[in-house]
Amino acid sequence: MIPVDTTGWLVEKLSPGQPVEGMERLGDVMAAWEIDEYPQYERSALWYLIMSTLGIALVLYSVLTQNFLFGVIILMGAVIVFMNSMKAPPRVPVVITSTGILVDDRHYDWRKVKQFFIVYEPPAISTLYIRLDSLMLPLMSVPLEEENPNDVREALLPYVSEDLERDEETWADLLRRLYKI
Repeated sequence: MIPVDTTGWLVEKLSPGQPVEGMERLGDVMAAWEIDEYPQYERSALWYLIMSTLGIALVLYSVLTQNFLFGVIILMGAVIVFMNSMKAPPRVPVVITSTGILVDDRHYDWRKVKQFFIVYEPPAISTLYIRLDSLMLPLMSVPLEEENPNDVREALLPYVSEDLERDEETWADLLRRLYKI
């Protein structure tokens, strides 16, 4: 059995077929890895200069147009990006089991998973996309990091169909990666 600490985090890397202590109801582990909770980008001084200039210009625009809520939203976004860049993101587990997919502390039952597709263009892109039957989160992207995409695909195929027509990352992921936000 793999130990889970008191907060529910996996203490060591899971191996396929290995049961998780206290999580027997989630079934057998088919694949498991850890990811950053949010992407951490290397940003140059030029990036900070450009984004600061853009942020100041947008705040000035919000004051000139008396749209103060827009200015507050821009400032909040800047503070969040700055604070997240000052610390390393926490690692969260991703576990594919015989009953569903566990990402951090959320379990997605196979009945709620419609399809999946993998975009693999090393070294920049290695992402598993999971289409859910949900209005709030219809498409979830999960970085594969160092995980072999073929192993993940083989673990998913017995439970959910693969969307073979999708082979590009989403616009949101593309913009987030290009603008490093």
